[in-house]
Amino acid sequence: MSQLPEPEVGLGLFVLPVETRLGPQWVRLSASQMFPWKGTLQARENVAIAMASVRYERIAASRLQLHDQIRKAYLQVTRAGSKTGDHPGEYFLDK
Repeated sequence: MSQLPEPEVGLGLFVLPVETRLGPQWVRLSASQMFPWKGTLQARENVAIAMASVRYERIAASRLQLHDQIRKAYLQVTRAGSKTGDHPGEYFLDK
């Protein structure tokens, strides 16, 4: 995010020559580069880092939710196995 914008190059052809003080002009060639205001690149970088941090936190939260769901399912299987006297692992092998 700390890069300058892409430079622009332009080419113009005139159907009829444009008269300038140096003579007729048939072709116009131009190039330009935009330079951002001081601090703009750093601000863009900070925004990108903040957005990446938000995405990371969402992934971490969904990972914790999945871990919790697996833990609850395992506890249910363990309780069901203890009531019937079976080993919890046998529940998965039978199904």
